[in-house]
Amino acid sequence: RSWELKNNKLSISDSVVNYDSEKVFVHYHIHPDVFLVDISTNDAILRLPTDELIKIKLFGGVMKQKPYNYYPEFGKKRASQFLEVMLTGKELKFEISW
Repeated sequence: RSWELKNNKLSISDSVVNYDSEKVFVHYHIHPDVFLVDISTNDAILRLPTDELIKIKLFGGVMKQKPYNYYPEFGKKRASQFLEVMLTGKELKFEISW
């Protein structure tokens, strides 16, 4: 995994060694205070509590939204969601821009 931050963009690149026909998934969990505005197989838009929009662009995979429960502390549960990405090759690039 490599990370690159520049010009209001964070790029996260992953490489899979020994990639064959097995499906490889990556999960990006979203905090409950962040709202998923729009999603397609390669793009998403998130809204922060400050109303700022965050754009996500995906290369080398397909993503979809899935529910999960966030546990901020013992005995407390909040519904949230995560982005599940299935890789379509050996390389995945996940770009977050603001």
